[in-house]
Amino acid sequence: MIFTTIRSFLLARNIQYILISFLFSFVSSQNTLNGVAAVVGENIITHMDVYQQMSILEEQGKISPDKYLETELLVLESMIDRLVLLDFAERDSMIYIDDNEVNSQIELQIDNFIGRLGSIQAVEEYFGEDINMIKKNYWKEVYESMLIERYKYSLVSGVDVGKKEVEFFYLEYKDSLQKVPININVDIVNIAFLPSPETINRVLDR
Repeated sequence: MIFTTIRSFLLARNIQYILISFLFSFVSSQNTLNGVAAVVGENIITHMDVYQQMSILEEQGKISPDKYLETELLVLESMIDRLVLLDFAERDSMIYIDDNEVNSQIELQIDNFIGRLGSIQAVEEYFGEDINMIKKNYWKEVYESMLIERYKYSLVSGVDVGKKEVEFFYLEYKDSLQKVPININVDIVNIAFLPSPETINRVLDR
């Protein structure tokens, strides 16, 4: 939703960007993994990039076999959305990410990996690289993510949403909103029970 809103906002401002998408039939995409799936600005998304993301989702059990193609198209769309935002963020001279900020964020991620895997050695074995190379490989990804997040914030930071806006949005898009399952609150009261001597004797006599 946020990507769709931001993309519409950018188009409404008549900001020009290069976005050329080549959507192929992904049924045969495994034979063309190095083929181009989309070009956003100067960035290229290959079928291999999409395939790698799909592999991660498969490992996490987040892909239903009957919706594989649909999920693959959604993954590609998400990757395009990210690069569109990155393209705008890189052009915005008001947005700046300091190297120290990136390094601090990388250290937090490395600490998270160590916490999950148990040690630096385990992290290195998992990635197949020493810790310094892992940090180096993550630098560009972390930098771009921070750049995108800061750009998204610059777009919506001055936007206030009140009750009227929520009601208008609901009336406008209620047919396309997912149904929210019914929630039931159940309170359980636990009362301590201490049997009387008569009850204890009666049970023991059986």
